[in-house]
Order: sequence, then structure tokens, then C-alpha cells
Amino acid sequence: MNKINLYLHDKQKKVDGWIWGYDLRKHLTETGLIKQCYSLEDERVKGWLVNPSSYQKKLKKKVVSLWNSQGGSPGDPSVACLVWSATEKRVIVVRWKLHNVWRKRHPAALKQV
Repeated sequence: MNKINLYLHDKQKKVDGWIWGYDLRKHLTETGLIKQCYSLEDERVKGWLVNPSSYQKKLKKKVVSLWNSQGGSPGDPSVACLVWSATEKRVIVVRWKLHNVWRKRHPAALKQV
């Protein structure tokens, strides 16, 4: 299976770096990277949810952002993110709000093109 690319905006890469979710969405859209982002509908993501042993070790300490699974209300949008639960030994889906800051541990998951 293809490699997962974890994408960070330059602002996220700095020590203690961060970017507002709204600004990150704008950047991903303007650069076209949004088209490469994973969603909850992708077979690979569904596989991780069904078979946690297939979830890559490098992803387990991250909040993996699926930018093609945006939701929430118009005034309070969010993005689906994957988090590894060490206690339950499975992947959990959480929603991260765009009004929050996105740090180094919040990469966007991109499909390899």
C-alpha cells in the first residue's frame, strides 16, 4: 500500500509553532493540497478503524487530520482527526475545531500522488 505523507505548514514546523485551523484550511485549498487529503470515506482509513493493527506506528503519537472530512456547523467548523488510544488499542475519531491552533502533532494526512 502507498506511503502516507504527513504534511505540516511551515508555521507548524517551528519550535512551538502553530497555525490557526482557518488559515491552514485556506493554505491547503489555495495550494491544491486539499485534493490529496484523506477522508473518513477512504478505504485505507476505514481499514485502520476496523483493523487497528494496520495503523502505522509513526501515526500513533499524532492527531492525524483528515481535511476531506470537514463538518460541524457553519459557525463552528471542524475536521475529523484520528487519535490512537493506547488504553483501548484502537484508532478513535475526534473532531478538531478550526478556531483551535494546529501544532506540529496535527499533521494533515496526504495521499501519495
